[in-house]
Amino acid sequence: MVRANDGHFYVVKSISSVDRNNGLFNEVAGYKIFRRIGLPVPEWRPMLITQSFLDETQALRERDGAIGKRLEPGVWFASRFAGRSDDTVFEVLPGSWIAQVKKRTNFWLAWIADICAAHTDNRQAVFARGGDGTVVTYFIDHDNLLGGRTGCEEPHFRASRYLDGRVYDRLTDDRISAILASTTEMNVDGLWREMRDIPQEWQSSMAFHALGSCLERLASADFVLDALHLAASNSRPIEVLETVSPMPQKLVRAG
Repeated sequence: MVRANDGHFYVVKSISSVDRNNGLFNEVAGYKIFRRIGLPVPEWRPMLITQSFLDETQALRERDGAIGKRLEPGVWFASRFAGRSDDTVFEVLPGSWIAQVKKRTNFWLAWIADICAAHTDNRQAVFARGGDGTVVTYFIDHDNLLGGRTGCEEPHFRASRYLDGRVYDRLTDDRISAILASTTEMNVDGLWREMRDIPQEWQSSMAFHALGSCLERLASADFVLDALHLAASNSRPIEVLETVSPMPQKLVRAG
């Protein structure tokens, strides 16, 4: 995390930190898609990172024993730290706070957007808890959208589900209609033009091809409805039935 000359804190990612692939393109596409369908995401902007700044932070990492490859100066992706100044921000919520999360239907909409975008990773979010106890969700980390950083992966629809299934409230007809309106009425042409304006080094023909496929799926009411029905029938969290001993050597992560 860095503080910029506008006084705000940002989480930053460089091309070298995502191995010169589609990661930064995907980050921008995800933020733009989510915002256009009405989902809360932090502000983002391209940020110039200088060599002198990197030299200073490299020295700090080496002093603290941090291990990692040397980063490159240039234009990086910067996501503003979520929440208001008086909020407390969490990555994971205790179960007793789930009922305090505002607009939990947003998790359904995010899952549908992720399915349309071939998101290869679990949905990531942070939660800002205000002084009144209410919790606002911000959706973050979109570098694995659009078929992943390579653009070639075809994930299972459950891959992008938020791991804590308790956040998914009951789907009603009104909520389904609202999700359909959010996705199918998006200004696709405007988003496409905006993506052409991002830094050239973040762009690739494969990334634009994957984005086009995503936008076609989002615009299709039939696809969105099918995805909703599929997600709704598989939204229950898994439960522990029993403990076994000894612990098996190979573990798998559910969800």
